[in-house]
Amino acid sequence: MSFLFATPAGTPALTRTNESAWVQRHATSAVFSSREQMHSSFERREIGKIESPARGQRIRITHLGNQELPEWFVPVFESLEARWGWEIGWDGYDALPTDAKRVAELLNCLALAMPLSARAPTITPLADGGVQAEWHKGETVLEIVVPRDEPARFYFYGSEENREEAASFPDSLPLLRELIGRF
Repeated sequence: MSFLFATPAGTPALTRTNESAWVQRHATSAVFSSREQMHSSFERREIGKIESPARGQRIRITHLGNQELPEWFVPVFESLEARWGWEIGWDGYDALPTDAKRVAELLNCLALAMPLSARAPTITPLADGGVQAEWHKGETVLEIVVPRDEPARFYFYGSEENREEAASFPDSLPLLRELIGRF
């Protein structure tokens, strides 16, 4: 098992303590029965940074585990870098700059919800400074939305069966995993 762990600048550096707390919140007890087992099973390595020297926004992405990176990671990382809203008004109106904390939260949501070989979503900045991941297949749409001032959530519309789903993250993680599998 492996995890991606994203932290924005200004948060404490990744340590065994906050790494353990994060993994314990997001892993099942059947997988990790003790803190010692958890520490011995993880190789920790920094795999990327997104930063803007002019804005001082930075995200450090760490891979925890002995497995390869998920297939979706590089396309997501490239999408983030290419589409980040760096300046006020990046959308031609009054959009706020993309908030590094929201991006880190989205990356952590994706790490929890997506299978290793899942199709990568497109990353889109939001006008409020938040960010979302989106998948489209015909008229079927899935979005994981991390707004600036609200909890993460997801929306799904399946055109074939006229099905709509919406829930906060991670309350419906099994449902979200099933929906991601459709793309």
